[in-house]
Amino acid sequence: MNCCKWRWTNEGPPQQVDPDSPIFKASDQLEKQLQTVRKETLDTIRAVIPPKVPEHVAKMRDDALRAGYRWVVAPDGINAKMALDIGNECPDTPAGLLSLCAFWAGGDLMPETEQVVPTPPGLAANGICQVLLMCALHKGGTRKLKERYEHYFDLGVEVLTGKNNWDKSVVEDEPEKTKSDKKSKQSAYQRWKPTNGG
Repeated sequence: MNCCKWRWTNEGPPQQVDPDSPIFKASDQLEKQLQTVRKETLDTIRAVIPPKVPEHVAKMRDDALRAGYRWVVAPDGINAKMALDIGNECPDTPAGLLSLCAFWAGGDLMPETEQVVPTPPGLAANGICQVLLMCALHKGGTRKLKERYEHYFDLGVEVLTGKNNWDKSVVEDEPEKTKSDKKSKQSAYQRWKPTNGG
């Protein structure tokens, strides 16, 4: 009796169900076929999609970070469009999503047209939350998960409060060809600095 399945009915005691029923056998056979089709599908996808080349991934990451950085330093339509284009190439990475957030922070979803299409409220903020989470959960680095999350949060608070406006890093991180020209360095990037008076 232990090998039999039971079916409860509304009108009395349970009814015995035959475990060798054709329905159960067909269900098991169908499940095996589904697993075979899933495996074949994944094998086909892996055969068609080329593997990620580390150099290309690194270049996309660097381009996305550079585009986001350019927008932070000089938030204009050209840098917003560049952030959008590069962010769309790798939106599933922290750097790509950060680049898209820079574009969303601009306030206009169609910068190349005359008509302004406003960014939905909270879109950039929610995107930044996801970037922080992706960075904190990303494997690698020297910090543990909680330390990384707190570090990124502290950096965000410093930028928000005006304690860290990246002025020094703008000058230090510029490519060598622009470092040689001090005038272009100082006039190319002008950041707003908060004052105590408002």
